[in-house]
Amino acid sequence: MDYRSFTPGIEVNGITIMSVVDGMGLFRSQAMKLFIEEGLGEVIPDENHWYNQQLWLNVFKILVEKAGASTLFMIGMKIPNNAMFPPSTKTIQEGLKSIDIAYHMNHRNSEKKVLYNNETGKKLPGIGSYEYQAIDENSALMVCENPYPDEFDHGIITAIARQFIPEAQVEHQDTASCRNKGDKSCTYLVSW
Repeated sequence: MDYRSFTPGIEVNGITIMSVVDGMGLFRSQAMKLFIEEGLGEVIPDENHWYNQQLWLNVFKILVEKAGASTLFMIGMKIPNNAMFPPSTKTIQEGLKSIDIAYHMNHRNSEKKVLYNNETGKKLPGIGSYEYQAIDENSALMVCENPYPDEFDHGIITAIARQFIPEAQVEHQDTASCRNKGDKSCTYLVSW
């Protein structure tokens, strides 16, 4: 995993970045200190404050080195509580599909354009995706092609799935491509 933004100048909003703080639990102050050390400054938990994605990815790299992958999973689990998501999801399938929309809603490009247009439903490129692939009525694949660590994505997918079905299971597909092996994406099997 190289923790590199796909496109220079991509930014992430402050409410999304605050998921790191929430995911750190008792170590919240260390997360805030890490933001400052890595050049993000004092993060304001607001969708109108934007921060450089590459600097945020640098924080992820440090977190995995210092605190391990389980911390990234816990941070991912907090994303649905912090980031903006489409409000109208009613099923697990809609929830899983909404991850890609939310991903684009919480990022903007170097021209300061949010990467999802609520009016047209159009997504702009530059950050990759979370692709939903239905298997049957009780399972689906999520293919994550983005610059974020796999355990972070695992946490996001798990949190969304369990909002609808608390016993839902999410498994990283080791036989598929994996960003930790230098591939472009990771695949997760979601079953309920």
